[in-house]
Amino acid sequence: MDLKTTFETLDIATLSGWIDSQRQEDLHLDFKLLQSAPALTRDDRKNLAKSISGFANSDGGLIVWGVDCRKDSTNVDCASEMVPVKNPAAVLSKLQSMTGDATVPIVDGVIHRVIENSVDSGIIVTYIPRSDAGPHMAMLGENRYYKRSGDSFYQMEHFDLADMFGRRPVAVLRVNLKPATGAVFSGFQRSTEAQAIVGIENSGRGVARFPLLKITMAAPYKFYAYEREDSGTSGMRVLARGGPEPAWRLYAGGADVVVHPGTTLDVAVISTDVAESTASLPDLVVDYELAADAFPLKKGSESLAGEWLLQVAKEAMDRSFPRKK
Repeated sequence: MDLKTTFETLDIATLSGWIDSQRQEDLHLDFKLLQSAPALTRDDRKNLAKSISGFANSDGGLIVWGVDCRKDSTNVDCASEMVPVKNPAAVLSKLQSMTGDATVPIVDGVIHRVIENSVDSGIIVTYIPRSDAGPHMAMLGENRYYKRSGDSFYQMEHFDLADMFGRRPVAVLRVNLKPATGAVFSGFQRSTEAQAIVGIENSGRGVARFPLLKITMAAPYKFYAYEREDSGTSGMRVLARGGPEPAWRLYAGGADVVVHPGTTLDVAVISTDVAESTASLPDLVVDYELAADAFPLKKGSESLAGEWLLQVAKEAMDRSFPRKK
């Protein structure tokens, strides 16, 4: 589970499990208390700035406000007790208003949310993404640069800053799926192909060169029948293939195939036959392995609801060959 998904799904039951198992702070997780909530003390504001700076300058992370952290038998900080934040809605508003002033430059994508515990108390969790726009200086009384190492933040040295100021922007890649349809035919009954376009999306600030993508899916979905043998729809060559169950293909791009920041490179088309009488489709689940120059291999899964794909296909049939009334 990635950091953003953990942030979105974290609940009281998970937090209780962390306390029972004495979950340790680590490179991506930090526990904080807010003893004076809904007021925020000077230390609270400095902790916010320090954490946003440190996580953004490193690999991203989560702050969980409202969990007491103490040394365990091995002298490592770990979750020991929930201390819910009073009036969490008011505290959430204050955290949100201070986030833009917490660092210079601002860290884009910082999100706060409340995990309700009772009528007027709860736990607040803050998601801080890794940033390629840094280094980010902690403000709100700190005026220092921080990074995360292990379970602690440390003040950056001159060589750290020199490295970050000279670091080239990096690509941040993921696979996305877009629904589409093939040609519509009208015979004994109308028919078409429900399709999904598989693309490589770059949300980072750097150009992705030499992309590599392996995708795998299960029947009834298959690779588009008219895809050329030597390339995908993007010009990425098919290096290897397997099938029929599960079907998979490995695509690679040469020096002339890049994914620019803020764009999506369409790579392949997955399809399945849909007739007018088709009542349902299973969800399309695509497992992938994705890499590029300076972007380490990433494994994941993306899906599209079968109900949605079927709806898109039948709407295409109605547009091409409307039913007679």
